[in-house]
Amino acid sequence: QVVKKTTPLESQFRSGSSTLRLLEENEVFEMLEAPKTETKEGEQRMRGRSDKSEGWFTFSKFLTPWSPRYRCLRSIDLTESLSASSNVVRQLVSGEVVEALELPSYDEASGLVRVRVRTEKDNMLGFATLRESQVYLEALAPEKPADR
Repeated sequence: QVVKKTTPLESQFRSGSSTLRLLEENEVFEMLEAPKTETKEGEQRMRGRSDKSEGWFTFSKFLTPWSPRYRCLRSIDLTESLSASSNVVRQLVSGEVVEALELPSYDEASGLVRVRVRTEKDNMLGFATLRESQVYLEALAPEKPADR
């Protein structure tokens, strides 16, 4: 899943419980349980994990399903490893589409969120930065299954 608007990650299923941290816009998180309806409010609550934080938050229109496909919004380096300072494989150009091969990871050395990808153009493998002070790769809407 991908966060569309900053939302609190809470410690309990009950909305309004203590906030662990904020899930930031365009942050990717792993859904641990299907959305549930909170009886008193009627809103659905979801349990999820992002980085090392796990908790509950209100399911809303500000969340989109995670997609393994991303479009590059500006030219960025495709590198050999998670480290942003590793050797550059090649430049990704604006508009280029890549497929994520793993969930995004946080590179502690650089403080960047990076993801291992394969380019659609030439099947090159490497790591790209999802976001820094601005978003570099935007998630594309998941493809609908083809009718058989």
